[in-house]
Amino acid sequence: MTQATGNGSVTLGTKHRLIMKVILDDTSQQPFCPNDDPANSALDPDQHCANKTVYTNVIAGAHHALMAYARQGSDRLIGERVDKLIQTVQSVPTAPTPANAAAYDNTEGELLHVALLKYLRYVTDASRYLGELNGVSAESGVHLGLTAAGLKVDYLFDLPFAVSPSGPYIDVLGNLFRVVKLDTTATDTAARVAETWPTFKLLSYSASAYEHFIWQELIRTDAVSMVRGMQFAAESAGTNPLVTLTSANIGNWATLMDSSMDPYKTKITTYVADGATVTVPKKK
Repeated sequence: MTQATGNGSVTLGTKHRLIMKVILDDTSQQPFCPNDDPANSALDPDQHCANKTVYTNVIAGAHHALMAYARQGSDRLIGERVDKLIQTVQSVPTAPTPANAAAYDNTEGELLHVALLKYLRYVTDASRYLGELNGVSAESGVHLGLTAAGLKVDYLFDLPFAVSPSGPYIDVLGNLFRVVKLDTTATDTAARVAETWPTFKLLSYSASAYEHFIWQELIRTDAVSMVRGMQFAAESAGTNPLVTLTSANIGNWATLMDSSMDPYKTKITTYVADGATVTVPKKK
């Protein structure tokens, strides 16, 4: 599908909404994709939607690599992209500047692209392998996600006073798996979910772990993911313990949680109200 594009100017650091969507016209299913508006709990009514993500944190001035992953991450493709990145860095030994904007795409942009390509390859391979170990088919669909190098802008009155980069990160909201027990005899949804839940949870942990592993592998720097953050909290010797929030104790937020977690209170409370059990560190 061809989409019209345009150009204009926006304030550095402004957050924008990005919608990525995969449509399969020859299939029809019960709607499950999220609404274009994250604040609207009603589902996207499109019965041809196969996957969809809605980002609200795309920052003007930052660099992003977007991807719909349909298993194109072969060893050959990854090798070719890495070779291209190495050749570019060798030919442009000095840091990119706004006067040479193409160098940003060919260096930082290519690094983000390679990171996302490798991440989605690893996650797809891991889902298949973990499924095999558990007698489950855990084949992936078309993943949707992005990598980004953040941007921090400090303003003096209404003018950008200082602009500095922040660390790269992976944000794949559209990891898509279909998890089915190969020898299932279950006849209802609840039973099918129960027998595949352990595998799905392990897949989720694996996908999170690769979020920090990728940066350790590619740029030899330390990184944090959800799983690693939970490990840090669990090993904090009581200074930042894990807290499990349920409908029975969510009303005691002020005594259970540090004030640094207050920005997340509304979202967590919504999850709990919907029946979820949420485990988070006591403080940010």
